[in-house]
Amino acid sequence: PPTPKTTANIPGRRPIESPWIFPPAKCFVDGRLLQPGESAKIKVNNCTNIIATCMYRNHHYFLRKETVAQTCPPEPHPDQNCILKGYDSSGCCQVYECNPAACVPVPQTVTLRKNDCEASITLNSCKGRCDSSTIFNPETGRVEPECGCCLPKESRKMTANLICKNGKRKYMDYILFVKCECKYDVCKLPKK
Repeated sequence: PPTPKTTANIPGRRPIESPWIFPPAKCFVDGRLLQPGESAKIKVNNCTNIIATCMYRNHHYFLRKETVAQTCPPEPHPDQNCILKGYDSSGCCQVYECNPAACVPVPQTVTLRKNDCEASITLNSCKGRCDSSTIFNPETGRVEPECGCCLPKESRKMTANLICKNGKRKYMDYILFVKCECKYDVCKLPKK
C-alpha cells in the first residue's frame, strides 16, 4: 500500500515529491506484465528461446534470462542414403527420410603403387544393406539365422598403367567389381 508524503524513484524519471509512493517498475515481456516468479518464453529463432523470469528483490524488479537451445539429432551418414524432407514441428531440426542403399558397386578413387610407380584408378567396393533375420524352426528345433552380405556378383580383371619416377611404365592387374548382390548362404548353420 502507498505511504503518504514520500519521494518515489521511478526508473527513467527524476525523483518526485508525491503524497503516495509509486511501486517500482514492473516486469514486462513483449507487452505482457509478469508478476514476481512468473516466466515468459521469448522466441529468438526456431532453435533458441529465452526464458525470462520476473524477480523482485530489495524493492526492485528485474528479469532473469536463461537461454534454452534445442538440440537436434546428428545428420545421417551418407551411407544411409537419406533425403532431406524438411523440418520438425519446431522448425529447428532437419527431418530426413532414409532408405538404406541396396547392395551396389560404389566407386572410389585409389592410388595403386608398385615400387616407385603409381596410378590413380577408380575401384568399386560392394556397399549396401542386406536383410537379416533369425527364427526358431520348431520342426528342426534349431535357431536358424538368415543374413545377407553385400558381395561381388560380377567382376572384371583390369590392368592399370603405372607411371614410374624414371619415366618408364609398369602394368598392374586388379579386380573391378561390376555388379554386387546380397548373398544369404554366408551365415547358414551346418545341417546336423
